[in-house]
Amino acid sequence: MNAVPADIQAMINLNIEYIVVGASIMIENIIVMLVFLSSSSLRRKYHLLIALAIADALAGCSTLTAGYGRHLIYTKWPDLPNSTTVMDCVRTGWPPLLAIGGLWPATLVLVIGIERALAVFKPVFYHARYTTKHRWFLIIG
Repeated sequence: MNAVPADIQAMINLNIEYIVVGASIMIENIIVMLVFLSSSSLRRKYHLLIALAIADALAGCSTLTAGYGRHLIYTKWPDLPNSTTVMDCVRTGWPPLLAIGGLWPATLVLVIGIERALAVFKPVFYHARYTTKHRWFLIIG
């Protein structure tokens, strides 16, 4: 049996950390979602924070799946295929999750910032015209 080189073992350990971090992100955001969804007043008032918790949970899921997938690849050493291409990596499933999980939370933070700026700098407009329909449009759109 071949001993695993130090650099491969370091990558295996790093990917285990990815799995742990991804799982903890998911668990924490599921708790946040449960808190916000447990009360009808919180559900009505905090649409953007609920969407942010969902987006962050998806980011945690993408981190977990990327760590798990990479862990499976590195634990196959020394039988790692030398002919792995970029497209082979894209077809694994976690890159689209990483793209969505990385962009959606950042976009929602931007939307929350814009909403706060509207509430502070244009309070009359914000309270008169900014509705739940606008929030859902910003979350989905």
